[in-house]
Formats: sequence, structure tokens, C-alpha cells
Amino acid sequence: MTIYVKETYILKSEKAAEFYKFLERLKKLVKEKPDLFEEVKSWNAYGAYIGTSFQGMDLWEYENMAEMEKSYANFDADPTLVKFVTELWTYIVPGTHREEIWKPVLKLK
Repeated sequence: MTIYVKETYILKSEKAAEFYKFLERLKKLVKEKPDLFEEVKSWNAYGAYIGTSFQGMDLWEYENMAEMEKSYANFDADPTLVKFVTELWTYIVPGTHREEIWKPVLKLK
């Protein structure tokens, strides 16, 4: 059964410009190392301005929980990606990151 990992966070306002450059580098990494993201069926990033704050949301799609766990293990084993994740935390307001696992319960259309 397909599952979705929804990550939300608020960016540090003083780091917003740097964050967009970071995303471009991350996009390049995904293209350069497609095998690292083999289990990921789709991955989309969304953003919303709320007052002067920027809230981000990433939505990852996996075939099932086992594929997600395999993907996470691959991420943890790759030094380049570990470096990216470490850098990511410098852009996020502490205490605002949230990760949830969702599964479809009803198809409406």
C-alpha cells in the first residue's frame, strides 16, 4: 500500500535566500545519484508564506513502509546526503520540523 511522508518546517527568515540555493544543489544531487532515490516514487516540495514566515512542506511517496525504511537506510549510508541533511537543519527554525507518515484510506475520485 502506498504511503506518504509529509515533512513540514519553518525556515529561518534570514536564511531564505540561501535555502533556495541549497534546494537547487539538492535537485542536482537527485539527478546525479538517481540510485540513491530509487525507492522514492515521487518527491515534491511546497511552500507558503504566513506573514513574514515561510513554511515548507515536502511530500514523499513510497510503495510501502519497507521501501521507505530501505530508502532511509540508503540516505544514512551516503556521506554526501548526510552532509546535505546536516546543512538542512541550519535553515530550519528549531522545534518546527515535523514528520508524519500518511496512508490513503479512501479514494474519492
